[in-house]
Amino acid sequence: MESVLINETGGLGPVELALIESGGTVTPASRLVAQAIGIHRNLFDGTGIDWGVGTGLLAILLARIDSVDNVVALEKDPDAAVNARHNVRQAGMADK
Repeated sequence: MESVLINETGGLGPVELALIESGGTVTPASRLVAQAIGIHRNLFDGTGIDWGVGTGLLAILLARIDSVDNVVALEKDPDAAVNARHNVRQAGMADK
């Protein structure tokens, strides 16, 4: 299993992600959105939603924001959902 470390999170701290072969990747768009979530974290409150969760990166970052009470992560690809679930647990965010 390959892993990637994402440091560019707009101040929300690094995220290490496991990448399974059929579970998706971290796209340039996801990296850009990760930075935007961190930079504009004051705009998030209540429930965060990540649709097309892929690796779980954006769900993890949303869960790190104190004003976000819970995160709903949606994924139709079963392999990606397993991968995201693993990454969320590893990041210590499964309780949100």
